[in-house]
Amino acid sequence: MLDSLGHYVYALLDPETNEIFYVGKARATKNGMLNLRPTAHFKGGKNSDKLARINEIRERGFSDEDMILILRHNLRSEGEAFTVEAAVIDALGKQNLTNINSGHDVKHGAMKWTHMKSRFSRSFVDFTELEDSAREQNCIYSLFHVKNTYKPNITATELYDATRMWWRIRKDLVDEVNSGRGRTHIALACVEDAIIEAYEVKHWFSAGETFTSRHSDKERLGIRNGNVEFAEKFEFVGNVASKEHSKYIGSRLTQHNVPFVWGQKPWKHFM
Repeated sequence: MLDSLGHYVYALLDPETNEIFYVGKARATKNGMLNLRPTAHFKGGKNSDKLARINEIRERGFSDEDMILILRHNLRSEGEAFTVEAAVIDALGKQNLTNINSGHDVKHGAMKWTHMKSRFSRSFVDFTELEDSAREQNCIYSLFHVKNTYKPNITATELYDATRMWWRIRKDLVDEVNSGRGRTHIALACVEDAIIEAYEVKHWFSAGETFTSRHSDKERLGIRNGNVEFAEKFEFVGNVASKEHSKYIGSRLTQHNVPFVWGQKPWKHFM
């Protein structure tokens, strides 16, 4: 029977609690024999969180086979197995697993409904409108492209930290905000051409000066204390913008009525 599993997706779990700690997939073999990929995890190798978990379960008297759970089998293709594997990882949360990677084709993975609406919105805002709106409201709109730090199941805290650091900002804009007497500064978080969140900047700091979910204190202090790459970069603290300044959330950016494509510089300012 086991040689007829075909392409399948499996999990490693704690048999005492049924808590899954790893998700993987195995493809059908050309000779029709069972792919024993799940058993490879029990053969040792370099130290890892996964191996530590396996050894801890073994010490409680469970066998290796007790830890294997087949989630889906006889899938139509390896691509379908990749999709199921990635969906399970998304659903359980990679942070709750010992998987190193998030699975295949993460750009089509889990995404909050509000972000999904932005990514596929039919509402557009052109750069000329942002410029006019900034002048009318006497404020600064800054677009920050968070593509490299964005992930489909990003939390509110993670999105805030991704948006607020680290950017090369003109010193006069930093001084204006920090004086407390300048224009309101609104930071718009963007993924590709979609605006997904808006924050009101309250204060700018040099890179590494504030606590963040993105880095440990040791890494943060290393950035603050002489890291040349971050010497002229800043990070802000702020809060979610008011309704008045959040009106562009869910819109997609155009420039001269053409869908906007980011270049190398991941920020733009309108004032």
